[in-house]
Amino acid sequence: HKRPTRMAFWTLAWILLGTLAGCSQLDLSGKSLWPGRKPDPKIPVQMTEIWSDAIRHTPGQPAERGFGGRVMFFARKEGKPVAVDGTLTVYAFDADDKDLKHVAPLRKYVFPVETLAKHYSKSELGHSYSFWIPWDEVGGPRREISLRVVLTSASGNVVPGEQTKHILPGVDGPEET
Repeated sequence: HKRPTRMAFWTLAWILLGTLAGCSQLDLSGKSLWPGRKPDPKIPVQMTEIWSDAIRHTPGQPAERGFGGRVMFFARKEGKPVAVDGTLTVYAFDADDKDLKHVAPLRKYVFPVETLAKHYSKSELGHSYSFWIPWDEVGGPRREISLRVVLTSASGNVVPGEQTKHILPGVDGPEET
């Protein structure tokens, strides 16, 4: 009794598999079949970034304020964010400083090509990269900071982001008259 049932099961399984597969060839190199494999990087032409003031708590250390950001890159013919390969640089400028002679950034944060993949994640929106930009200990004065992100792709393509202005909340100083 067991022999015909087992044979009928396997025959039905092969027929079903053949019907579902149709005439197409099974591609085992596809990225969706191998979880954890990083997607092939594309050459971006633009980026979108979202920054928010944040506080990071590390055990045994004072709380630190700064900015948390998510950056998404877009290739020329891609409708969704793509994975990239390169060096990302974040320039931080003092937006409170109205003197046009001061064009140098206050700080510069570099995420080299070797570490960029550590910031990668994929969400419902697509491929993106998350970054933490530390500023100082909690309790500092309120600041207005402009951030400018630039990606230099592995192929040498430079993709600048828009300069964005952000408020870093803090202790209010004496009021100016």
